[in-house]
Amino acid sequence: MVWLAISLARRRKVIGAWLERAGFTVKNLGPNPSPLPRDAVVISDAIARQTLPWFHPTSFPNHFTLGTDRTKPKHPTAKMIRTPIHPRRLVAALLPAARPLDDTQMAKLPSYRFPSGLKVLVADDDALNRDLAVARMTRLGLAVRTAANGAEALQAVLEERFDLILIDHQMPGIDGIEATRRIRALPPIRGTIPIVGVSGSDRQEVREACTLAGMDGFLLKPLNNARLVEVLERFLPA
Repeated sequence: MVWLAISLARRRKVIGAWLERAGFTVKNLGPNPSPLPRDAVVISDAIARQTLPWFHPTSFPNHFTLGTDRTKPKHPTAKMIRTPIHPRRLVAALLPAARPLDDTQMAKLPSYRFPSGLKVLVADDDALNRDLAVARMTRLGLAVRTAANGAEALQAVLEERFDLILIDHQMPGIDGIEATRRIRALPPIRGTIPIVGVSGSDRQEVREACTLAGMDGFLLKPLNNARLVEVLERFLPA
């Protein structure tokens, strides 16, 4: 049995489905204390201790934590599973602590994809950046529309409904900051779409300007696959 202590509902659901398809029994840890055997296989994320204050991962030798290449496990006994997560790598990481899969079972594991029907708007004045973002998100099962500037982004928001907007903070004409202000002035549904700013600058004043304009998150260029997936998981509806 594999126990999940994962805060993001989408990630928890996807990982649970992968493991169940591979033949594992999966249970989610809740806010109330659960009696776990010491040899329990547990997968947690970085903020599990905040949402599950009773959970003490150091008690479990078969404890896995999710993180990027820059993440350092907070618990020295934890084994790292790198994000973005691929089902085969996930299962391979669990093999020493759980039963192995044969080749047929491994072949059944799906690639990481979001549910169909989700749509993202990518606004960037650099065509190469737009193409790279489209290629990455299309492989994840997302529908993508692009805009080359803030004016095109505003027009797209008026024409279609999006689940998320990724917008370059600095573009000719109407930039991402001003476009975000105008989108936030629109009526609900359109005016409340999650917006993530994208920038080649990591200066604090740039981040603050994006936040003050009404953006919900921030991504640094060049886009990192792991960080992109984390942002998509955070802001796209479950």
